[in-house]
Amino acid sequence: MEDTKLIKGLEKVTSDKKVLVAFPYAGGGASFYYRWQKPFDGICSVCPVQLPGREERFGEKFYTSVEKIADDVSEILSKTENPLILYGHSMGTKIVYEVEKRLEERGKTAELVIVSGCQNPMDKDRELIADLPNDDFVEKLISYNGISEELVANKDLLKIFLPILRADFIVSEGYKCESLNCLKAPVRAMGGYDDREASEEAIKGWEQVNPGDFAFEMFEGSHFFIRDNENVFTTMKNWIAG
Repeated sequence: MEDTKLIKGLEKVTSDKKVLVAFPYAGGGASFYYRWQKPFDGICSVCPVQLPGREERFGEKFYTSVEKIADDVSEILSKTENPLILYGHSMGTKIVYEVEKRLEERGKTAELVIVSGCQNPMDKDRELIADLPNDDFVEKLISYNGISEELVANKDLLKIFLPILRADFIVSEGYKCESLNCLKAPVRAMGGYDDREASEEAIKGWEQVNPGDFAFEMFEGSHFFIRDNENVFTTMKNWIAG
């Protein structure tokens, strides 16, 4: 696995610079996080994870498990000297948790782990949708605000994106955390007040991952409250600054 394909821009960051490694939600690509470069300018470099099968990696074979993604990402990050901030949204939180576990096993600890829009690793998904027929699957995605009306209306484009979305939901829903590891890294969690998939109580549940160094913040919005929300950036920058 080429580092530059999986973690975008990491090879260009000088070793003294903090790196925010951003992990995607189901169906998401690295391009979502490109807009984060400006808000974090001068604080850290944003290096998003680009999973195969989407954007410039379209046509590549999908991952089939959170664990395999975490193996490959942690292998790369364990070799970097950069101070790390790990961020994940929804499906990405599961990957972040497994990556940090592996890094700590190798003797490297992120400066901060930030998770949003998902319950802690031990809690089960509220509902499983990966195996639903296409129409029902799309209906659920719409209810999460996870798919645009324009995409739903464009049948040819939808046909391209559905396999990506379904593959990611298979990965996310197939993840099972049998026992919870307490992390050494500080943990910060974020949620949307109107997120039906991750309630405020579920967001608070991340405290179990690091009871000694945990904080959380709730924001206006549903599952994708992170889209262009200046308050989110302000909170994250405060957390990163310590």
